[in-house]
Amino acid sequence: MNTTTLTAGQILYSSWGHDQTNINFYQVHRATEKTAWVIPLPTVKTEDGYMTGTAMPGEADETAPVIQRKIHHYSGHPSISIEEFESASPWDGKPKEYSSYA
Repeated sequence: MNTTTLTAGQILYSSWGHDQTNINFYQVHRATEKTAWVIPLPTVKTEDGYMTGTAMPGEADETAPVIQRKIHHYSGHPSISIEEFESASPWDGKPKEYSSYA
């Protein structure tokens, strides 16, 4: 897979938070060289400690709103800004660790 572009069906993830680590997933609905349209995916959590665990993406909801974002490149890899505090990049297929202390 070309690591400099996003493709339809690809899953992105974000890891963000201050006193806790939130994990969100998004699926690329369509993409051009400079723009991506993504839909949020549900996050499926498995708790494996006190307020900690792993997160994986759930199934896409076809009625979810499509979000349009500009594609940025960092170290040769694409990412998109979801919010001022959250950016998403290609997911490696592995569970991501979360915490919910706050």
